[in-house]
Amino acid sequence: CARSFRDYLRFQVSDLEGLKHSTVLMTSKDAVKCREMAGKNWWSVPQEVNVDNVFRIMLVKLLKEKICANDRAI
Repeated sequence: CARSFRDYLRFQVSDLEGLKHSTVLMTSKDAVKCREMAGKNWWSVPQEVNVDNVFRIMLVKLLKEKICANDRAI
């Protein structure tokens, strides 16, 4: 049975009731928040982000422009 939670939830013990003895998969980010409440079979699933090369080039260009603008303002 799958159960999902909204993003940015500050987990409380009551949110996780009934899952202590279940197998649970969660993001690394959520695993940190649930560390003290975790059951024996709770697992963190690492995430990987793949950025399109065109987006990466545009992002690097934008960041360089912002850095240069900040340097001129100083």
